[in-house]
Amino acid sequence: MTRKYTMQISREEMTEYGEFFRSMRQSVGLNLEQMAEKLDLGIFRTSISKWEKGISVPQMDIDEIVQRYREVVKQIKLTSVE
Repeated sequence: MTRKYTMQISREEMTEYGEFFRSMRQSVGLNLEQMAEKLDLGIFRTSISKWEKGISVPQMDIDEIVQRYREVVKQIKLTSVE
């Protein structure tokens, strides 16, 4: 995924990001509230829900959000192996 900001994201891309966010969260069994807490970006579960549904996109750099999702999922997978 390339760097995109809110004004540059099409409806199709919003849906793609939403599917990505949902699949990442579900891959480690987190609910919306748990993911919001783990991301540690000062966001609420309602924001994540809107992103996943393609209703809205983050008001911050999407690359940063994607990176945080990957870090959270990686950390959870690593700690579940131990």
